[in-house]
Amino acid sequence: MQTRGYLQRAGDDDSLAELQASLVGYMAQRGSSIVGAADTRTGHDPTHLQTATRGALTAEARLRHENEGAADCAAQPTVQPHHWDAAGATKTDGEGWRGGTALLSVGTAKKRMASRLDDARKWGRYVGRFYTGQGKRTLLVVEAYVPVSSFKPGTNSAAYAQELGRRASEYTGGVAKTRWQAGDPMPDPTKIQIAHPKRLMMADLALHLRAYADNPHYTVVLMGDMNVDRDRDQGTEDATSLEEMLATLHLRSCAEIRWGTAARKISTRSEGTAKSHIDHVFITDTAATSVDDFAVDEDSGLGTGHGDERGLDHNVLVVDLDVRSLLGVGTDTKKAAPTKRRAAIKYSDKKKTGRALQRVRHGRVHQARHGRRPYSAHRRPGARHGPSGSRPHRTRARRRSTMGIAPVAAPLEPERRRWHAAVANIDCTRGS
Repeated sequence: MQTRGYLQRAGDDDSLAELQASLVGYMAQRGSSIVGAADTRTGHDPTHLQTATRGALTAEARLRHENEGAADCAAQPTVQPHHWDAAGATKTDGEGWRGGTALLSVGTAKKRMASRLDDARKWGRYVGRFYTGQGKRTLLVVEAYVPVSSFKPGTNSAAYAQELGRRASEYTGGVAKTRWQAGDPMPDPTKIQIAHPKRLMMADLALHLRAYADNPHYTVVLMGDMNVDRDRDQGTEDATSLEEMLATLHLRSCAEIRWGTAARKISTRSEGTAKSHIDHVFITDTAATSVDDFAVDEDSGLGTGHGDERGLDHNVLVVDLDVRSLLGVGTDTKKAAPTKRRAAIKYSDKKKTGRALQRVRHGRVHQARHGRRPYSAHRRPGARHGPSGSRPHRTRARRRSTMGIAPVAAPLEPERRRWHAAVANIDCTRGS
């Protein structure tokens, strides 16, 4: 949501405090797990937002507790864990903060929080948070606030775009784009990028998020006030910068994924009779099937159309994602209980079978060590063996001869031939 600066510290302004309470209360009532806010003007310290959110979540939990008619009315309702990430953009004397972004993580999202992602130039133009799943699966959500106007040198203005343009004009010592890696100073802005902070921000996002977008284990969600209408501004340099960034990061519009060509009729901001679609939610193209729904809440009760001149002038975007498929969580991962099977061998046969297995194992070990099986593997159990004068065991041929059946001549291995010859005291050097 584009908060129009109403998340800044209220101070003694009762009307601002009331509107801020309405914003935070709306977030609590929606039951969203992740909430992105642009143009917060709250700086880097979200302590007041943390306090306000806890109050709103507590009130919502109590209301739900009463409606459910809990048996133990004395029990305190459970308040979901929550965390704010805030990044301030620019601050001037007497003017306070300008721009700024923030992310709210509630419930399960808070429990799955990992590291934080900050603007690579430390300008507070965007802020992100990593959420971990099963294995290496990771969801990266980034909230961005793109400046709307161009930079005009010499203009005495504290506007968001003017401050970003001034910083860009003074930026030096950057690393070349082709050699840039995470942690390095960002490349020096070009003259065109200095004059158009919007295009500089698109290029910075593409460079900073590219490594995560190319990682097959990551899903990237980029959302916020982009200040570019992809249909109305088609063909302009600003729109071209946006499309190049989306192509680099492999991103698709959630609105188009859900509604197709009808998404062009969606408006996220109204100014008089003019309507535009400048707020967007993009997601990694391979995760398109995880987008269950996309909606624009035109009846949030927070806009100027409800009689409040200080209300929001942007509609709230709501996206329903199937996080179970994205992070591989929420599925039944319990292993099936091992099935007990009965032995196929009868209990009375186990001793005999054990002796047979022992002989087989002995033969395999001997063969592995000496390259051949031992003679004992071919003898009956308990028979003596060796070329030391002991009687050889009956071969199959001798047993058949004793039974009156003609023996079948079978070739003998060289070692066995020599052994038989030694027993019979026959010179076998010229063959048997």
